[in-house]
Amino acid sequence: MSDETRLILEELGKLGVKIDNLNGKIDVEVGRLEAKIDAEIGRLEAKIDTEIGRLEAKIDTEIGRLEAKIDKLDEKIDTEIGRLEAKIDRLDEKIDTEIGRLETKIDLLQEEMQLTRLQIENEIIPNIRRIAEGHLDLSRNLHEAMKPSNEVEMLSIRGTMLESQVKEIEQKIS
Repeated sequence: MSDETRLILEELGKLGVKIDNLNGKIDVEVGRLEAKIDAEIGRLEAKIDTEIGRLEAKIDTEIGRLEAKIDKLDEKIDTEIGRLEAKIDRLDEKIDTEIGRLETKIDLLQEEMQLTRLQIENEIIPNIRRIAEGHLDLSRNLHEAMKPSNEVEMLSIRGTMLESQVKEIEQKIS
């Protein structure tokens, strides 16, 4: 081999050693960077986990606060519903009482109407007829017609009134 080739080979050998040294340095640097990257990734993951935990706790707290508010609103609604139901019950009782009172009044009014109707039919109408009959005969002497007629009419009116009073007493007894 020639000197020149040997020199080139020696130089190539030196270059190979230098390349191997550089590869070693690169491997060390890559290892150091990978470790640094892994450490940074671990730090960021821990930070993210911490932040997620903090946010989850905050969300849980907010959910608890909202649930408490909802519970209070439910209690208020239940209380208000109970109060309204009590009012409705009192109104129902009042209405029932008033209806009973009105029915009693209606019954009394119907009874009074019936009594008035009976009095009109049994006393007033016959008395009006008697009075009218007593005035038909205008040709008679006024004094003659009035004296016996007045007595008869008074007795008839008195009899009719007594009959009505007996009927009232009978109705009250029964």
